[in-house]
Amino acid sequence: PTISLFGPNAAQCWAPLGATHAWLQGSPCSCSGQLNACQARNACIAAITPRQVHDAFLQLLTSARSKAPG
Repeated sequence: PTISLFGPNAAQCWAPLGATHAWLQGSPCSCSGQLNACQARNACIAAITPRQVHDAFLQLLTSARSKAPG
């Protein structure tokens, strides 16, 4: 299982597929993912909180446990 974190890039295009994977998208950014052109003080990915990652992890774990053989 994986939890992928994305800044301004399109998670729908690059995230792993399947039920054992989750992705979180950061905030929109005017640089459109071009780091050399980014003028933002905080990276787009900084909008993803540790709590969001924790919640995604728990959701994957719960899903995996419910599908595990008895």
